[in-house]
Amino acid sequence: MKRFNLNLIAGSLLLFALLPVMADACALCVGSSPFKTGMQWAVVLLLPVPFVLVGLLVYFIRQASQDDTTDS
Repeated sequence: MKRFNLNLIAGSLLLFALLPVMADACALCVGSSPFKTGMQWAVVLLLPVPFVLVGLLVYFIRQASQDDTTDS
């Protein structure tokens, strides 16, 4: 089974290396106009925001629960 998975991964990588058009994200990302570059940077910079916010929320909840357990 491991050999099959290794062959599948190697075949997929080879396919994407030989056909780079298939690896493009979308039609908007192809080309390099200022609008497209700005959109790409907006996505790159705004994508981590929900993950950071959820991570901070979890961190503060865990800190608050640990403070409650150490007080008693």
